[in-house]
Amino acid sequence: MIAEADRAYSISNAADQLGVSRGTVYNLVNRGHLKTVSYPGIEGMRITSKELARFLDRCQKAT
Repeated sequence: MIAEADRAYSISNAADQLGVSRGTVYNLVNRGHLKTVSYPGIEGMRITSKELARFLDRCQKAT
């Protein structure tokens, strides 16, 4: 079983977690605000729950 801290989200799932559109997530990735990972045998980019937590933490500190 994958621990919650190790969970990896698709772009669509990450968008749902952040409450934004997929386009916004792609923009955040392209601008270097979110890092992605890839896994053998799994198509597409993934964003780990740890990376989402880091991003949200940086956003909170910026306000």
